[in-house]
Amino acid sequence: MSKRQRITVFIWLAIVALFWLWVVYKDEELGIEKIAEFLSRFQNFIIIAYLIFGSLRAFTLIPNMTVVIVGTLIIHNPWILLITSLIGLLVSSSLIYFFGEDTGLDKVLLKKYPDRVEKIKQGIDRYGAPIIFFWGLLPVVPSDLLSFVLGIIRFNYWKFVIYYTLSHIITYSAIIFLGKDLWAWLLPGIYG
Repeated sequence: MSKRQRITVFIWLAIVALFWLWVVYKDEELGIEKIAEFLSRFQNFIIIAYLIFGSLRAFTLIPNMTVVIVGTLIIHNPWILLITSLIGLLVSSSLIYFFGEDTGLDKVLLKKYPDRVEKIKQGIDRYGAPIIFFWGLLPVVPSDLLSFVLGIIRFNYWKFVIYYTLSHIITYSAIIFLGKDLWAWLLPGIYG
């Protein structure tokens, strides 16, 4: 790894560590209500605060579905919530997509596991669009993992963005328009 790549990995690990140390130090469970309460402090700039939170959430390892459910508590216009959630998703996913290259982890994985990476690449080349689309439809799978893998194997960025966005429009719309109560009942471990 180059010096720049080592610095990038160090900064990311420091952000993650500081964030989670702060959560532990505060001795509070980092639930959806706590995040919503924190973001609500920025009432005059709630949409901007939510957009920043959604765009940078990958650096704290918070799942993207958590961000949308938090949004249902603080942004009451469903269309604004959908649009800002999608923008945050695209920024965050793009950061993760390019993260492997920026940190040199792509070269490490390609060198250490060339056969596995090649198998994944062949599968994605053959079934990429359906995999990306259906992965995005499942609210409980880690979408950041897919973004990272697609970046490592150099899957076409614009195809990734299109299929990923289309699937998340459906998933996010279901969460936003069906209401937070349904999701609290269906996913009690994730919600609250």
